[in-house]
Amino acid sequence: MTEAKDYETELSPLLQRRQSHTSLNEESLASNTETTINLIKTCMGTGCLALPFACQQGGIVLFIIGLFAVGAWNVYSVHRLVQCLSCFPKSRQLSDATSSTTRINSAQEPQIPPEGIAVMSQVTWIAFGPLGVQVLDGIMMVLFFGVITAYYCAVLTFLGDTPLSLGRIFDSGLTCIILTVLSLVPHVGALKYASALGMIVLSLTFGVIFVYGYSGNNKEGATLNMWPSSIDGLSQWFGVIVFGFGIVPMTYNYRSSMQRPEDIVKVTLHAMFGTACSYTIIGWGLYALFPSLQGDVLSELPRHGVFPIATRLAMVTVVLMTAPFLIVPCAELLEGKWQHAGRLFTRLTICGVSCTLAILFPHFVQALSLVGSTCVAAVSFCVPALLHWKLVRGQSEQEYKRLAKVDLFMFILGIVLTAISTYVLLS
Repeated sequence: MTEAKDYETELSPLLQRRQSHTSLNEESLASNTETTINLIKTCMGTGCLALPFACQQGGIVLFIIGLFAVGAWNVYSVHRLVQCLSCFPKSRQLSDATSSTTRINSAQEPQIPPEGIAVMSQVTWIAFGPLGVQVLDGIMMVLFFGVITAYYCAVLTFLGDTPLSLGRIFDSGLTCIILTVLSLVPHVGALKYASALGMIVLSLTFGVIFVYGYSGNNKEGATLNMWPSSIDGLSQWFGVIVFGFGIVPMTYNYRSSMQRPEDIVKVTLHAMFGTACSYTIIGWGLYALFPSLQGDVLSELPRHGVFPIATRLAMVTVVLMTAPFLIVPCAELLEGKWQHAGRLFTRLTICGVSCTLAILFPHFVQALSLVGSTCVAAVSFCVPALLHWKLVRGQSEQEYKRLAKVDLFMFILGIVLTAISTYVLLS
């Protein structure tokens, strides 16, 4: 079997097979700086276009505070996932699992999980057994479908504002066909240049938007919201912000690709701080230029003209090239359960279901807010706290009792925020 590449470990958060660092060349592993940049790039995608809307809905004060608070929450979740590695049986300890954490002393060695499953699944197996792994698979499937649906909505929204649109139904059908074909690649490495292309196009898009904003296309004299005006606006803000920090499910994948995996928490802290600062500039800055926006900031551009149309089509292209990064691992997860399902059938099923769901949302921002509040929040905020709480709650040491109380509080807080924001957005 061929050696795993970086793109496989970074883009398949549930499916990665655990491997030792000795199987990889030192040169192929990422430094702390490179991992920090990769984490920031992972966060900053198409969802950045909804940041000004989140700033408007949540108010400037809460928007800025919330960015750093959610970033810190992600750091906490990554830290808890790393601490969970200290619960591995001695025969399955990763090389650096005890370098930054204290091994949990237990009277009985935990049950050894099966070989060949992802690190996240192994931790879940130790905490909750085989049933827990099945539940985790289901949660990850919901996350995959949610984000893919948000991508579909982005394509339909951006394309719908151009003269090339054939109507929402026809656009969705054509998008389904294109994404099905693109996702038939054997692995996501075949699309490895899409990430770089996406960052370039996104940077150019913001350049065009800023130019139009400074050119007087916004309404002058409009009052900027300092605080959220409604519970619905607060839920919209929460969903968009959470969606923009979706790195927790890939904690073990990035960790396995580092030269110094024991520094993953420190690297995540730097990446989240850099992302929060960048989001502050983008969200607050564009909200000041377009204070009356009704959705993603790209919709504030004129519908006619070479640059606005070209910008929207470029973003459509980027989304089409990015979506297979999630469709492929989602399909592989299904194929692992549907032994007799062919590649075309699974890809077409995923694209068809996501396409149908996308039609139900009137705008890209609504889909993104709901996915962030429901899917991303559950995986990023609830799962890590629950796993660590389950693994340390039975320990007699005072330190572990304190950690278990913190974990339980964070888990309940995550559940409450997820439930309230989801209910408000659905209603």
